[in-house]
Amino acid sequence: MRAIGLALGVLLVCPGCSEDAVGPCAGASTLPKCGEACSTDADCGFGLYCGGDGRCTAECAAGGDECAAGERCDASGRCASVTTPPPCAGASPPAACGVTCSADGDCEIGYHCGTDGKCTAECDSSGDQCDEGMVCDSRGWCVKVSGPDCPDVAISLSPVIPRVMLLIDQSGSMTDSFGQVSGQQMDRWEAVRYALTDASVGAVTKLESKVRFAATLYYSKGGSAGGTCPILTRSSGTGEPKLNNRKAIDDLLAQNQPESDTPTAESIDAVVKEMKAWPSAGPDAQASPRVLVLATDGDPDNCQDPNAHDATSQAMSETAVQNAHSAGIESYVLSVGSNVSESHLKRLANAGVGKPLDPPDAPFYRGNDPAELVIAFDTIIRGLRTCTFTLDKAVEPQYENSGKVTLNGTTLQQGTDWELTDSKTLELKGAACKTFLDQDTVSLEASFPCGAVIE
Repeated sequence: MRAIGLALGVLLVCPGCSEDAVGPCAGASTLPKCGEACSTDADCGFGLYCGGDGRCTAECAAGGDECAAGERCDASGRCASVTTPPPCAGASPPAACGVTCSADGDCEIGYHCGTDGKCTAECDSSGDQCDEGMVCDSRGWCVKVSGPDCPDVAISLSPVIPRVMLLIDQSGSMTDSFGQVSGQQMDRWEAVRYALTDASVGAVTKLESKVRFAATLYYSKGGSAGGTCPILTRSSGTGEPKLNNRKAIDDLLAQNQPESDTPTAESIDAVVKEMKAWPSAGPDAQASPRVLVLATDGDPDNCQDPNAHDATSQAMSETAVQNAHSAGIESYVLSVGSNVSESHLKRLANAGVGKPLDPPDAPFYRGNDPAELVIAFDTIIRGLRTCTFTLDKAVEPQYENSGKVTLNGTTLQQGTDWELTDSKTLELKGAACKTFLDQDTVSLEASFPCGAVIE
């Protein structure tokens, strides 16, 4: 069977399986082609054969325990006698056999972690235990050999893309002086625009192709007594984040100016209500986390009392952030300047990631000049990206270590630099993850050998 992009691995319900199905085709969870009509083994694909009732089946699965001593599971799912026993089957097995493990990385090269939590191998470097057309890989699995008739195939890796709502304080104090950039004086409002959408250093500018952004401004004119409260102005009609949305956000900030009061709690509630209505998946149909980033320059007031910059208004904002987290929306807050009380800032930070308000131990962010704002926004937003990728097809788990993943042309080590967290999800780890997140432009490629995937 040909390897293609990335596919297989998952077990599906097989209502068409024959009544006498055995091994991996028995029960409610089966291999994809179990029970399909067939006339020859070739109709069934890798790991299956055509049974006497004209349906695809298998006696065993690679790495399973269905076969008797002195047998192993062959490429067609039959238990077959072996002339050369597996390395761990002899009277005096190597010391690497039987070591307690929870993952392949716990075992020496040439061995994998068996279903019983012990290091084992079905073959050694000679490959004598493997079927014709198969070789022994670096973890002691027999895998099909890629070649002209069955080449390695590149896999499509789609990063998980967060959707970020920037909720920006539009109160009157945002006109306060906030330092200089290249000799030019800026107020807080101008500094926020600079940190987000500047052509060179803006966080949205640098990451708009990797993160879906939207923005909402908020203020009130004397609370509810002055009319609508809160007053919200959005970067788009629907409010839902988009890739490459920097221009709309820059226009929003350029075309509006600071106004009056700061009803933070009510504004969070209103925006979270909209975010809850977003689809659970992004436009690419992938699961996509929803995140709120609040930028404010002072302690909140509220719609009932626009002068109440007090503990009551703070508690309302903290509760709003807690409610957002309960709705599946993480929140991060950035103080524009030093006027947000540190205790309130810390409690908001805890609430945003689902921790108890006290003791405050979640990271919080404050920028006291334009340069610090750039760093703070960049740190928050880069931290929202993940090293998790969705594969377009599924990989057989036992062939994970036969895959090849490269980052910027460098081959990564399976188990150290990357792993499959399930049959359709790849995660970069350690230094490889850091490189992916830190660099604005990267090349990430992956392929698996023939036999690791099926149509």
